Amino acid sequence: MLDQNHSPINEIKVDEKFESFLKKCHRCQKTEDQAILRKAYNFAKIVHSNQTRYNGDCFINHPVEVARIACLDIGLSTKSAVAALLHDTVTNGDADFADIEMSFGKEITTLVERLARIKGTSNFFNINKSEVYRLLLIGISQDIRIIYIKIADRLHNMRTLASLEPERKLKIANETMYVYVPLAERLGLFGIKSELEDLAFKYLQPNNYREIAKHIKNTELKNIMNLNRFALPIIADLFAADIDFDIISRQKSIYSIWKKIKRKKISFDEVYDLFAIRIIFNPKSEETEKQEAFKIFDIIKSKHEIKADRIRNWIDEPKENGYEALHLTVKEQNTRWVEIQIRSTRMDDIAEHGFASHWKYKGVKYQKVRFDEKINKLKQQFESVDENTQFNYSDFNLLFSTEIITYTPKGKEVILDVGCTVLDFAFAIHSTLGYKCIGAKVNKVLVPLDHNLQNGDSVFVLTSQNQEPKSEWLEKVKSPKAKSKLQEYFKKQKINEKEKGQNIIAELLEENDITPSRELINTLISNFNAKNKHDLYINVSNGSIPRDKLETVIKRQTRWRIRNFFVPVSTQKTQKIDNYITEKCCNPIPGDQIIGIKKDDAIVIHQINCPKITSKNITENEVLQITWKLYKAKSFYTSLQINAENNMGLFHQISRTLAYDLEVNIKSLHFDTVDNGLEMNGWLGIYVLNKEHLEKVINKLKNISGIQSVERIIKY
Repeated sequence: MLDQNHSPINEIKVDEKFESFLKKCHRCQKTEDQAILRKAYNFAKIVHSNQTRYNGDCFINHPVEVARIACLDIGLSTKSAVAALLHDTVTNGDADFADIEMSFGKEITTLVERLARIKGTSNFFNINKSEVYRLLLIGISQDIRIIYIKIADRLHNMRTLASLEPERKLKIANETMYVYVPLAERLGLFGIKSELEDLAFKYLQPNNYREIAKHIKNTELKNIMNLNRFALPIIADLFAADIDFDIISRQKSIYSIWKKIKRKKISFDEVYDLFAIRIIFNPKSEETEKQEAFKIFDIIKSKHEIKADRIRNWIDEPKENGYEALHLTVKEQNTRWVEIQIRSTRMDDIAEHGFASHWKYKGVKYQKVRFDEKINKLKQQFESVDENTQFNYSDFNLLFSTEIITYTPKGKEVILDVGCTVLDFAFAIHSTLGYKCIGAKVNKVLVPLDHNLQNGDSVFVLTSQNQEPKSEWLEKVKSPKAKSKLQEYFKKQKINEKEKGQNIIAELLEENDITPSRELINTLISNFNAKNKHDLYINVSNGSIPRDKLETVIKRQTRWRIRNFFVPVSTQKTQKIDNYITEKCCNPIPGDQIIGIKKDDAIVIHQINCPKITSKNITENEVLQITWKLYKAKSFYTSLQINAENNMGLFHQISRTLAYDLEVNIKSLHFDTVDNGLEMNGWLGIYVLNKEHLEKVINKLKNISGIQSVERIIKY
């Protein structure tokens, strides 16, 4: 049954088409590439001579079209094109694999042989679905090029399907919708996926297809005018921002419109995003690509109302099939919403051609790595599979499924990755809901928070104000948002714990008049086997390092202190008096009201009401108005060795001299008797301000009766 609207293609037209293909194939321009392609074309042309397709075309047109789609639309290279040209020469011709191997080598022969195996089990007369799934999966695991060529083959078959009888059309369209459409989508071939969907829908539901196509045609002119009016201000803004770009409109596919009408239970007129605008910009450099995409986003956002829940950022987190873009939905003047897609030229190429286009962008990392990991696992899986193994659609789709649609109790869609849990769902709604999540009711059944969600699940999240995130939650979630929010929470928690630990250490240092320093912190880190100072602070905060043990180590290890001391200062000049004597008649101490009497080169200090002053004739010039002032100084620990006679009062004399005359803080003082008890050796630990202060201490100690020598102990 020939298509009455189709004019059969003869060999002359195919020759012209092939020559055009050779010129356009960017990956086939080497002399040897052109030579092997011509050789393959001539080989196939001879094998298929006098053969015609079911639509009346000469048979050779089909392999040429498959090669064109594989290379020009998908982005494959020479060997794939050769295999595409030869793919029917055995199953629909009289060639054999030995002939192909002799002329084209082992690699191309293997490709053709594997293509033939799939074709042999999936013809237009008898479709064995289990076998199709099995061979496609094995084909993917062996050489991904096989699947690309099969998709190209299927696309051309669908384009020429009109001439087949109704029963055959339905079988092929059904297989296309349930096998090749998801396959094309997961490989990132969005243009081909949409065309396959529409072509399959056309034969599976012809009435619905015609009705929607009619609506589109009737509203096309009006929609184009509205889009142009809407796009002109955006074009002007982008030109003003010095952005190199193209802007095109994209009509929503017929099948996508039908799906939306069914899912939302709305009419055609209520589908607001029939058309979308795609902005494709040429970035100034690879480094500025992302920045320029968000610049365009900000320009549009500044002038239009944006539907917040329809923003999609697939640049920071590309889809598993490699898709990158920014999507936003904005309102036009007549209150209709318009979707805008922002892509660089590189992103657009990958969006249209999928992973096969990545050869152009060497050195750039893509989500293809994740797909390759699946392929490697698949190879291992199929090492033990025999020919009797049965597969169904769910097995096949498992490799490619990446998203599920779940719902809130009010029916709002929440799109998640396959394998996501209740926790992922909670974080997708709001981070606070995630932090407080204790479980959920999924389809009215109580489940734990790590329950894996399935497509179509209705989820009611259960929370508790006492719930706090646990570190093991990071192992339970899959979505980037949930992981990011949990990492953010734990990071903030660590900062708070660190600050609490720092404050505890600071309090202990202040209580013990100790100055904080890097040396002291390093000593604490070493003592408590902490990894670093952050680890130390956290362990102090959570009680792993008890406060009393911390204080003991601080007191034992410190080599310095803050020393508080009072000195008299002149109230007129507010300057410290260095040379002064406190009179023993009234023994003035800090806190007393005092007065200074000039005597020779020193100032003699009395309490202001000391009788000795009132009984003397003191002139005004001899009086100095003074007060006490508090000073702080950093004092450093040092130790002295003392050799002295065994004198019972010596210990008291040393302590009094240091504490009262020199105002030195004593940390330790210890004496041992030697030489039959006639002499003593002592060790003194004190805090001094500096070397000059130390020398003053040593000289003062030497003047004490019974002390024979005083020497500083220096350890190197």
